[in-house]
Amino acid sequence: MKTLRGWGGVAYTSRDPPQEVLSSSVGAWQTWSMKRDTPSYHGYRFPPEIISHAVWLYHRFGVSVRDVEDLLAQRGITVSDEAIRLWCLTFGSVPQPSES
Repeated sequence: MKTLRGWGGVAYTSRDPPQEVLSSSVGAWQTWSMKRDTPSYHGYRFPPEIISHAVWLYHRFGVSVRDVEDLLAQRGITVSDEAIRLWCLTFGSVPQPSES
């Protein structure tokens, strides 16, 4: 863990990037955490299409994770209901409106 100098001279550690770091391709009002347009599926066993389809089924139709597991099993995809639950928590979060 090394100390780095960020945007505006703010010191931070390499493990904790600052929220103020901006890139040239991002508007001045956007922070570092807002730059990522798509979620990262790196390190997951299943391809992004299957994960996003399972999350879509769960949130769009309001079915249980076990029903999503059964729907995927009908298509020949064997995945546990716990994995689907974790996918829905990770990739299915809805941004909360800010109180202004």
